[in-house]
Amino acid sequence: MKNYERILKNLPDLPPLPVSARMITKMIERPDCNFAEVTKILEKCPSLVARLLRCANRSLFYGQNKITSVKGAIAKLGFPITCKLITTAVFSEYFDTKRCPAFPIHAYWNRSLWLATASRNLARNRPELSKQEREAAYTCALLANIAVLALAHVLPERLNSAMDKNIDIEDWSQLTMATGINLQKVTIQLLDGAWRLPGIISDVATHLYSGAEGSNYPHLLALLNDLREYYKAHFTDAHHKPVYSILSNTEAYQTVSAEEQKTLDKLTAMLAYENAKKYDGVT
Repeated sequence: MKNYERILKNLPDLPPLPVSARMITKMIERPDCNFAEVTKILEKCPSLVARLLRCANRSLFYGQNKITSVKGAIAKLGFPITCKLITTAVFSEYFDTKRCPAFPIHAYWNRSLWLATASRNLARNRPELSKQEREAAYTCALLANIAVLALAHVLPERLNSAMDKNIDIEDWSQLTMATGINLQKVTIQLLDGAWRLPGIISDVATHLYSGAEGSNYPHLLALLNDLREYYKAHFTDAHHKPVYSILSNTEAYQTVSAEEQKTLDKLTAMLAYENAKKYDGVT
């Protein structure tokens, strides 16, 4: 039996995905997700409300009056930052990465949430994608690299050693060599086994970063790979600080239309602005 197979066999069973995470991910993945829906869901999750209010009342966001309600917090933070905060919060409670200090948690969520938001916005107007692909684009992108987050939780020392070697969190080949763990198998065990998510999510996740062929959803994978390249061109790999610049008519982005380019530029500028503000506690 290979080394990674022995390790996987001995990994502790991961608990089911929390109901709050399922509800929030399902809600935010929809393009028509709105203020009222987010408020209604949040009011059922006391821990998320507490974190949201704590963030809204930090000095960076603080106004003249203290924020005491979910509606007030969303109004203060803004809808995009609120969605980012609650998404990272539910998974941060599930995965403890504190024992893996070299793991770039901010960079991880910057990438994952930008990719998820961009794929959701572009997928809805892509005729080559099926209805299932368009609806699942956000969740597929959000959870595509979840195996690395899981490793930070269950094998922090091993992943920390790999991070100390400056291996990129999306480089599954180098991470597998450094840790001895097959990230495709971790992904399948988590998404299919512990969480029992739809097959499309596991399929995309096991192919996007591994470079493996044979996916049942090649068009969605092609879109996500284009978006990954777009993101890398706009942000530094190490710290994801903004190096904002508009790219157009380049060979790498021939599948991105002029209208989609505007959408991506807007999302990239928003992330650059958020990073420049360096707000604490949001990611």
